[in-house]
Amino acid sequence: MGPKPLVEFKAGKMNYDGRMVTPDRRKGLLRIVQDASGMKQFQWCDADTKNPIDSFYIFPDESKFAKVKQSKDRVYILEMIATQQRYFYWIQEEETDKDAENCKRVHNCLNGIEDPTLSKATPGATPSAPGAAGDNQNQQMNQFFQNLMTE
Repeated sequence: MGPKPLVEFKAGKMNYDGRMVTPDRRKGLLRIVQDASGMKQFQWCDADTKNPIDSFYIFPDESKFAKVKQSKDRVYILEMIATQQRYFYWIQEEETDKDAENCKRVHNCLNGIEDPTLSKATPGATPSAPGAAGDNQNQQMNQFFQNLMTE
C-alpha cells in the first residue's frame, strides 16, 4: 500500500486523439499522492484494484486542472503547461455539487496552493499542513527550476 492520497475521488478517463475526446468505459479513481521526498503524483487508478494506470510526477506551476468549458458534462482537463499535453477525465461522484471544489482541490494541491476556503472533509483527502516538509521541498524545487530557466 502506497502513501495516503492528498486528494481522491471517483473519475473516469477520456481518450484524446488530438481532435476528439471519447470516454474510456472503465470506472476509476483520480488521486494525488505525495512520496517520501515530497514529490506529488497525479494518478488515475482502476476503481477495483486501486492500482495506478496513469501516473505523472507534477512540479508546482507546471500544470493546471480545470473544467472543460466546451462541455456541459462533468469533463475536466489536466494540462501540462510547458508541453501542452492534455489529459481528460470525467467526474463519476454521485454528488455533482462537489465538482468545482474537487477541481479546485486538485489544481491547488498540484501547484502547492493553500486554500483555507476548501472544506477538509473529503473522503480520502488529507490536507497538507502549512510549512510541511513536502511543501518546503516543492518550493525549493520550484525555485531551482525558475533559477535554471533564467540562467
